[in-house]
Amino acid sequence: MNLITSFSSKKLKNSAHKLFHEELLENLKASDAVMQKLGSMVTVYESALVEEDRYHKLAHKSLYTEKIAESCKVCSTLYVMMKSQVGFRLKMTADEEELTAAKRLDYFLKMYAPLKGRSYINRLSLFKSLSDDILTTYKEDAVLLGISDMAEELKKISTTTSSYATIRMAEKMSIPNGALKSARNTVDSSYKNLVLAINGLMAMSTDKTEFQTVIDFFNAQIRRYSLSELNSMAGKEETPATDSPNGSDSTGSGNAGSDSGTSGDGGSSDSGSGSGSNDGGSGSGSSDSGSGSGSNDSGSGSGSSDSGNGSGSSDSGSGSGTDDDSPFHP
Repeated sequence: MNLITSFSSKKLKNSAHKLFHEELLENLKASDAVMQKLGSMVTVYESALVEEDRYHKLAHKSLYTEKIAESCKVCSTLYVMMKSQVGFRLKMTADEEELTAAKRLDYFLKMYAPLKGRSYINRLSLFKSLSDDILTTYKEDAVLLGISDMAEELKKISTTTSSYATIRMAEKMSIPNGALKSARNTVDSSYKNLVLAINGLMAMSTDKTEFQTVIDFFNAQIRRYSLSELNSMAGKEETPATDSPNGSDSTGSGNAGSDSGTSGDGGSSDSGSGSGSNDGGSGSGSSDSGSGSGSNDSGSGSGSSDSGNGSGSSDSGSGSGTDDDSPFHP
């Protein structure tokens, strides 16, 4: 009898988690058998997804995010234009007064270079300070070199963009602490209840094809997301890894640095034919063949990234985060 495979979507990142459940919900709503017998549970599932989607959008991006990004690009363009104008006058002018003004402003603009690696808050602050100083301290130089209008526009745009940043920050602060995580947990719970209900009805039903389409779709999605998002090995439930008496992993095969059968183990690791500092059934190098202790034992080792039961600094496939914005995008 074909049932829905056990799967925990908690390990999926936020975007993948939302998409995974939205695709399943769409399939459930298209099934007459499911909606007839489990319609109320599907409604609860859908409501939980709506809540997750709301917090996911607030935490990820908004209209003001795009406005801020666009304004920062315009500010950068204005800065480059002013720098080019000053540089041109510095090289081409024969007037001593213009040359002195160009040297002062050229040095000043280089000091205020808004590097792309900085956050948008830092960049906006630099643009605003730069324009203020040009229009006050270097006002006469700016007029003489023809960049005062650009400085005025830079000040206007950077000030407006700062107000966008304030609104965007208020949007993010409006999200209750742990709201997205709580919404995800509610979706996961609703999903689990639906899987148990469908499997139970399938087991008791005399018509074994009643939920078959839904079950096949669920299993296909689980397999796809396991492979693409969690990097799980296909079919590892059917062919579980077995340990040899000497402690080497019989399913392991290959090079130092990775265990075949797991999602990837950083550092040196055990394999069936390991070499160097690894343990293996036929190890060579500094490890003891048969019962050697390598720099990282498969299954319980600790490495910088451990896919077994080890305690590493990061677990492969666990990636549940907020996948929020880049330093440039708030």
